[in-house]
Amino acid sequence: MNKKGFTLVELLAVIVILGILLVIAIPKISDIISVSKEGTFKTDINSIIKLVKIHYQENYGGSLNSSNKIYNIENNKIMLNNVDLKLSSKTGTLTGTVEVNSNGETKVIIHNSDYCGLKNFNSELSVHSLSVNNSCSL
Repeated sequence: MNKKGFTLVELLAVIVILGILLVIAIPKISDIISVSKEGTFKTDINSIIKLVKIHYQENYGGSLNSSNKIYNIENNKIMLNNVDLKLSSKTGTLTGTVEVNSNGETKVIIHNSDYCGLKNFNSELSVHSLSVNNSCSL
């Protein structure tokens, strides 16, 4: 007898194998996407810190009695007094503050809908997911 095609058992075996592969692959892909989004958010914050430091240095860096300046960030705009610096964020709408002291060190509290970025004057930037810890404060 000459058979052509696949039997039902062979097709079911292939479907089961593909299902097992998907169960293994989907969480890994989700983790990769999450790590990538967090990295992009961290890059956005580092860009903001550099932009604020440049503005601070150009406008207040030569002053001996320069006090801390607080830059507010709302709807992807950095604001200080009448200065409005526009941002191009890849991670959604950013909100928060960046404070620069007379030594040029920064304190950062910035968040979007997914992540929170925190940095004190003499510490490194840390980022955490708001789905794990819903608070964003130092």
